[in-house]
Amino acid sequence: VYPNNLTNIAAVGAIATDLSDRWNCTVVMYDGVTNESDVNNAQMTISTYLCGDEVSSSTTLKTGLNSCSDTGLTITSDDVVLDCNRTLITGTGSRGIYVGDKDRVTIKNCNVSGFVDSIVFQNSLNSWVINNTINGSSRVGLFLEGVNHSTVLANKITDTVTAGIFLNGSISNYNNSI
Repeated sequence: VYPNNLTNIAAVGAIATDLSDRWNCTVVMYDGVTNESDVNNAQMTISTYLCGDEVSSSTTLKTGLNSCSDTGLTITSDDVVLDCNRTLITGTGSRGIYVGDKDRVTIKNCNVSGFVDSIVFQNSLNSWVINNTINGSSRVGLFLEGVNHSTVLANKITDTVTAGIFLNGSISNYNNSI
């Protein structure tokens, strides 16, 4: 095997595809002498979402996001449920998950690690933050600014520098279990 010496024998375009399309791919590793028969060498995962993507409808993640250098995911519509399905979203960027000026948003079952602020809600009504694990924020684990009539429940926040949960201009946030 020669480092950085890969041969592209096929390319797949994304011109006529949607996020909901399902693709079946086969990868056969070739070391220059023989095709690999070890199935572990012939698998790959294609994630629907990448670091920096916008989420505009309810979704359940199938894979995590790694090494995000800016925002992990941004919620761009009202009435969205983001179920991370216990997947890991990691990075060193400003925010792991960002919700700005959106109402009735639910963020649940997320493992967010390493961001400046892990989960950020700004100017939101009637939203939910449920059953998330937040670790290693360099500033705030859960940042709520201008968030009203919302619920924060059963979240585990550890190893943050400034605060686990920061509330600014937020009222009537009930049923909290911190």
